[in-house]
Amino acid sequence: MTLNIETHRGITTNPNPKHESKFRIVKNRLDQCTLSLPRIDDKKRFAGYPGLTGWSKQLASLVPSCKFYVEPFAGMAKVYQELDKSRIQYCILNDKAKPLTKILKKLFPESNVTNTDYSYCIKKYDTAETFFLIDAPWYENYYAQGFSSFTEKKIKNYDEKILDLCKNITGKFIITSKEKKIFKNSGFTNKKLKGIYPVCGNYPELFITTNLSVKDLN
Repeated sequence: MTLNIETHRGITTNPNPKHESKFRIVKNRLDQCTLSLPRIDDKKRFAGYPGLTGWSKQLASLVPSCKFYVEPFAGMAKVYQELDKSRIQYCILNDKAKPLTKILKKLFPESNVTNTDYSYCIKKYDTAETFFLIDAPWYENYYAQGFSSFTEKKIKNYDEKILDLCKNITGKFIITSKEKKIFKNSGFTNKKLKGIYPVCGNYPELFITTNLSVKDLN
């Protein structure tokens, strides 16, 4: 019998795909805690979980002193791991994926870990003394993991709803994304950050959208 093996972006996929349900916590090249997944499967691009590792130190340096530091899409909280904790009073790490929140509670017991919808999290913790680090999904196929949570129909729905929320909050924020027209034309300040290590031979760029002043970004 001949197996019908497909390829996706040059990667051979498993003819009998199974979502990864087991993963390990390991240290990455920056000595941060991260997830290690067992294999590539089910037409996903990478055997890993998305995050801001390559820009985490730069982003952490941009976080202003605040009472509440909030990550509505915490993931493995790479920016929080690099943050000078003396600059914040309270930390809220939120993620809709329950397996991740269980891990976050163990790794960062000093923080308040929540498992709610991102929009509820933003509305609940919005104050004039709040800073939000908002790293919403970039690509839908990154979330084809058994433990992940993708709650909108499309990526663009996240983008639109996050911008609507940010136009009506009193706190400060940074939205991280790839460069998109919706963020470029948002009326907020934009800036590109180059990653600190190469991926596939290139140093990837992060596009940030924020209500921080240009002076705060320098």
